[in-house]
Amino acid sequence: MAEEQPRKFDLPWGTLLPLLAVLAGVVAQYKPLVSERPSVPNEKTGPVIAEQDVDARLWQDPIGVAQKQKALLDEQKEKGIAKPGVTERHQITALKELLRKDVEIFKNDKIVRDKRVLLLAVMLDAGPYSEQAESRLRARQAVLEGLSESGFAPVDGEHIGFVTADWPPQTDNVPPPFFWLPGCPSSPPVEGALLLPWEECEAIDVPQKVFPHDTKRVLVIWLPAVNFN
Repeated sequence: MAEEQPRKFDLPWGTLLPLLAVLAGVVAQYKPLVSERPSVPNEKTGPVIAEQDVDARLWQDPIGVAQKQKALLDEQKEKGIAKPGVTERHQITALKELLRKDVEIFKNDKIVRDKRVLLLAVMLDAGPYSEQAESRLRARQAVLEGLSESGFAPVDGEHIGFVTADWPPQTDNVPPPFFWLPGCPSSPPVEGALLLPWEECEAIDVPQKVFPHDTKRVLVIWLPAVNFN
């Protein structure tokens, strides 16, 4: 039986050579598409406004839930999986924009007057022990019940917000405290070291009947006492 001869792989060079020549001409003459339209200036991005995006019922510790959410956000940033805008929404500048938005009343894109907004800062014991957490729960309940008696209700009773700020603040223009020693430099601020949980309440009655009178909203900021010792 005769051995089978291996098949030869013949290319149709007569057909391929003209195609390759055409392709080489197209590549050599290729130029990127350049639009003749005038360039449009980049649109200005709007300011980032803080949001109440942390799950927290009215009976939960505001500092405890904010600490857990901040730790989760820090972990996401380290892994590079944080959602766009989340970091900016939890900076103190975002809370400033929210407060500005609450205060200003616009008409025809112009500020016509300012609403009355109460900024209520409440200092809490931020320690890790159970009795300290219990004191924060009672303080939060007392503040919200007091606001309810004054005609205010939480904007979102199931969520709070939090922002961070560099701490301690710069004290270049502030005189040193009585215990400051000459030659001892002040501590440099640490990025995001101050955690500030917050929540909003709004007037549920006519502004003239609430207290303080004519107040539209109350912004409650929970201050951890340990940062202000």
